[in-house]
Amino acid sequence: QLPPVADARARVGALLGEATARHMVPLAGSEGGYAVQGLITLPLVSRGNRSHQFLYLGRRPIEDKQISHAVAQAGAESLPPGRYPAALLFLEAPPGLVDVNVHPAKTEVRFRDGRLVHHLVSQAIRGALGERGGLRRVLPLTHLTFLCGAAALAGVPLLSGFWSKDEILAAVAAA
Repeated sequence: QLPPVADARARVGALLGEATARHMVPLAGSEGGYAVQGLITLPLVSRGNRSHQFLYLGRRPIEDKQISHAVAQAGAESLPPGRYPAALLFLEAPPGLVDVNVHPAKTEVRFRDGRLVHHLVSQAIRGALGERGGLRRVLPLTHLTFLCGAAALAGVPLLSGFWSKDEILAAVAAA
């Protein structure tokens, strides 16, 4: 049991740590009766597994392979292979558009239009990350060596070798 918090970001901070919460951006979208809102980490923070991806339908925790795939696919555009973003996603769907009786524990669900939900989630993630510069094409590590060295000399903490050139330059300039 956790104490009440003001918002989703505060809950993420309590569960996953303040550093993760600080590097999350909000996302939202709706289409065809479905809606999604939540938080996703910027590419600076990633994990080697999907253990920090939390999905909810209404207020109930769920598992859905298509949504997990949408998160991984959208994150793969800015993360190295085998890395995954942390995410807190709240989905809404009219009762007739989702089957909650797929699994006895009611954790696994089946959406009537799984492709649409996949598209909705991936577009919401791309939109959120794109607004914050998370999905611009990143340069290979070999091209960033001198920028990473400059960032280290300036005392800029690099959480990942996959910052974009602009992000590194901005961080170095701000240091």
